[in-house]
Amino acid sequence: MCCLVPSSIIIRVERAKMILSSVSVLLTLFLQVSGQESDANNQTVDSATVPIKVNLTMCYFIERNTKGIIYDYNKAAPAMDLATIYANDFILPPGIQLRSVYTDIGSECNRKTHVIGQALKQREDGITCSVYIGPGCGLVAEIFNDLISVWDKPIIGCPASGVGLSAPSSEYTIISRTSITYKNIANVLLEFFDAYNYTTPAVLQDQSVNFFQQLGVLMQQSLLEKSEVIRYGSAFIPFYSADDKTPKLEQMLMKVSLSARLVIIVANADTVRKLMILAHGLGMTKGDYVSNNFIH
Repeated sequence: MCCLVPSSIIIRVERAKMILSSVSVLLTLFLQVSGQESDANNQTVDSATVPIKVNLTMCYFIERNTKGIIYDYNKAAPAMDLATIYANDFILPPGIQLRSVYTDIGSECNRKTHVIGQALKQREDGITCSVYIGPGCGLVAEIFNDLISVWDKPIIGCPASGVGLSAPSSEYTIISRTSITYKNIANVLLEFFDAYNYTTPAVLQDQSVNFFQQLGVLMQQSLLEKSEVIRYGSAFIPFYSADDKTPKLEQMLMKVSLSARLVIIVANADTVRKLMILAHGLGMTKGDYVSNNFIH
């Protein structure tokens, strides 16, 4: 039987977990920044009667109106606003309040970004950020890190899962990430391989969408580092959904069918659908192959 496992469900669950867990991370960072410690956990205080002494500013630098990638301020904003209200009303000690300032950094994940200029302009306008939340794109987060580390402020990636392409992720010491990372996805795949004794998977990596290009690169690095069996038995095959025509994609699938029975497709839903239709036409959906897709 051909098995299609849509990881979009996993991604949505993890996104919800990210939003919930970010509240506790925010509070820890903000209390460190403000130098405040709360002894009021068991006290009930009407915040309206206590004058505000410290305003901590969360500066959101998050992509908006995105296509083909999982992070988008339009989706995250309601939960982030509710989390801020809840933290101000029920968690933070008297005298400390959170406020947010949003900056739209565009809709694409690309090294060609204006995020540095936007952060400098914000600072010139007199906005002092206690913490930066975002970006979603790992490439942009790496660039953002270079500036914000000079200012000695923390960054909470949202999710910045691609951090580690330009340098080891351990070098980005001011970035915290509360969601799943690409290496976590690789760990899930390794468990899947072990459970069903797959040793020769083929991984099709779409290079036309930056999100999936990053996912493919870091996932490949992690898989090859952690499994000697996968290192020698797997095939990582790049393709370009935006440029490759049907005959070329069919040729790729035919080549894969000669050596692999498990096919991992790292691409968006439209591309996965196209490849699965082509695979069906080539007789690859009759039970001899398993397709596991990472889609959005």
